[in-house]
Amino acid sequence: MLLPVFNYNQTKKPPIDTWIKLTVPNEGKVVYNKVALFNNIPLSNFKNINGDAKFVNRHGGYLFGYKINFDIALLDSIGIKEVTYGISFKFTLIDKDGFEIREIESLIVPVESGKKYESQDIIPEYFTLKTIELTKSINLVLYIHECRSCKTY
Repeated sequence: MLLPVFNYNQTKKPPIDTWIKLTVPNEGKVVYNKVALFNNIPLSNFKNINGDAKFVNRHGGYLFGYKINFDIALLDSIGIKEVTYGISFKFTLIDKDGFEIREIESLIVPVESGKKYESQDIIPEYFTLKTIELTKSINLVLYIHECRSCKTY
């Protein structure tokens, strides 16, 4: 007589509609595109980067939602009050052994220096239930694509 195989993963509820604290590696350092680096003014300091993410059940599938908070310092040292950047959020899904499962990226959004930000959105890419079950942590990196207002100075 064969006994049914007990699968521990089947007894655990996948993390759907549950907020997961994002991990911000490298002490919150941001990544800059070369276009953002090679402008004629210094870059603002991004700090206090933190947030949460979750998988949400929408339209018969699973999407990735997030809410992120961060501050951008002013550039008062050179007499410029506000600088506008085009940034995106890059997320890396990590399994229990520390391996990367998948990377995803938000749309590019404009942000201005000297402000506190809270950004919340859903990325319109579907995830399999297996990917969600394997995800044990999520890394967040802010990616600076461009300094939109640097060209005017």
